[in-house]
Amino acid sequence: MLSQSFGITVGPRVDVQSLRRRVESAVLASGASVVRLKVWQGRFERPPVELVVTARHPARYLKHRLEAVLQTFDHGYLYVQVADRHGSRILEWTTRSRTGSLYVKRALFDCSPVLHGGLVRYPACPAG
Repeated sequence: MLSQSFGITVGPRVDVQSLRRRVESAVLASGASVVRLKVWQGRFERPPVELVVTARHPARYLKHRLEAVLQTFDHGYLYVQVADRHGSRILEWTTRSRTGSLYVKRALFDCSPVLHGGLVRYPACPAG
């Protein structure tokens, strides 16, 4: 069953607190800090999640740490933002049932574990 054209599957209630704990633990283990974490409650089989984190070393974080955080999600309906320690947006990724968007700071595009096709060449990741 689909809710009113939002493409969100309605099903058994998910343990939202458990999902929050898994995400928070993954973020802390990755070396980042949680700025905002929202997991929508309701009868979602896969609840929408909004996550904003800050990373001290953005290139290294994107290249070597972010993927472990993203693996805590087994579904779409995400909003993930990574900012540097000054609050500047480094990565912003949204996914929905059939669409999504991706922004990665140009100098760090090659560092991102989230890929988006394109014809533009980007500089190599400075984190190596």
